[in-house]
Amino acid sequence: MRPSPPPIVPDIDRDTYLVLDDFGGMGCAWRETNVQDTDLESVIDDLLEGQYGSPVRVIGFNTTEGWSRDVSEDVAHELRQRCADRDRDLPEFLREFVERCEPADIGEEMTTVAKLLARKQMLLARLQEEPGPNERDEIERLIAEIDEALTLLEDSEEQ
Repeated sequence: MRPSPPPIVPDIDRDTYLVLDDFGGMGCAWRETNVQDTDLESVIDDLLEGQYGSPVRVIGFNTTEGWSRDVSEDVAHELRQRCADRDRDLPEFLREFVERCEPADIGEEMTTVAKLLARKQMLLARLQEEPGPNERDEIERLIAEIDEALTLLEDSEEQ
């Protein structure tokens, strides 16, 4: 009996994120990147640092858990939030991506509390979709951050 060939997809039990970048007249392409730079934190940092000139979409997947989905809206929200947390304007090269990917009801006219509550509701809805364990952990981490921010806002309003 011949030994079976190695699998085409490496056995990496973690969430992976890739960015589709627009190169204008040359078209769009999924950017090549090292495996260690495909976690969500690295992708967000690379976006903020301008490693992608014109991001179009971000996808997340985990081949071991068998899921994949467009995470552009989540990434856009996180980019806007991190810039706000650092008292920094959203970089111009990210503005179109963020405005296109965030839902209209998360616009500038909403209060901070309303934005946080809307975001929490979206995350809770995603939990109902039975995500894989890694994605579930990330969603629960984000919900905990939102709860902490809401508590801080509530405490500051009482003072």
